[in-house]
Amino acid sequence: MKKFIVGLILVGILSSCTHTAYTVKQDDQPKDEVKLAELKENNNSLKDTRDHLIKTCRTAEDSPCIFTQRDGIDHFVLIYPNEKEMLSSKDATMDIAASFCLSSMELSIPAQFHVALLYEKVVQDLNCSTDTWSQWHSIEEIKHN
Repeated sequence: MKKFIVGLILVGILSSCTHTAYTVKQDDQPKDEVKLAELKENNNSLKDTRDHLIKTCRTAEDSPCIFTQRDGIDHFVLIYPNEKEMLSSKDATMDIAASFCLSSMELSIPAQFHVALLYEKVVQDLNCSTDTWSQWHSIEEIKHN
């Protein structure tokens, strides 16, 4: 479980470490074209980061996460067996949540990040657009919605 979470963090970090190599001579290009090129490259980097997180979640064997789309909103659920495991990986969880939410918001994709605890049967939601966490609530509430 910890290796997988470390892997997800590394994916986010490495994917976001892009270097833009270009040279602009004075008066060769209008400034708007340069800004547009930078924006496109940044969006591609964000999209790659987000796509890699989702792909890793979907394809990793015994993945502790789920990615789903419901009602036009992307949901990334990180699942822990219990609260103790979650607390021992809290920084990693926050890094994954930040990578997913930041990339989603920058790409104008409605998204939510969730942390689920199986033993306790509770979940906490992060609304990426407002950057606010919900209170812990029963997993059963989700099943009925």
